[in-house]
Amino acid sequence: MDKKDKLIERDRYNLKAKLFKIKDKALFGSQSMPLYLAEPYLFYESSIKKLITDGMRVLELGSGLGEHTKVLLDTSAEITALDISINSLKLLKTNFSNYSNLKICEADMENLPFEDNIFDAVCCSGSLSYGSPDLVDKEISRVLCHGGILICVDSLNHNLLY
Repeated sequence: MDKKDKLIERDRYNLKAKLFKIKDKALFGSQSMPLYLAEPYLFYESSIKKLITDGMRVLELGSGLGEHTKVLLDTSAEITALDISINSLKLLKTNFSNYSNLKICEADMENLPFEDNIFDAVCCSGSLSYGSPDLVDKEISRVLCHGGILICVDSLNHNLLY
């Protein structure tokens, strides 16, 4: 995705976040999608529940409005939700204000603003395709601790991780 396309997507998600209204009992993750689309996300969620534990440092790439953040927060790990859209992150922070284990970070997944080897896990649901595969793969490898975990689900196959 070139810089112009990335700015268009950022602006689109900023607008979407401004217009978004959450319901009191909103569904998240696999519960929010039609059953025929849910299977990969159910596996993603079960992998998180199995592999992410209390106290781990976890980076969620492309967190958007937080559709898949709740399952991470429920693990009691330290979650950093990263997205290019500040409005999406503000809404995410508001919607999950009852969780003390959430930090937000406005940044591009191709240029992560973190030290090397800082996260125990990187999780991503449907957003890896918003970045250049080479750059994103390099950044994920850089910020993951030795033996760190990558948990992702995506629908595009131009990235070797899929």
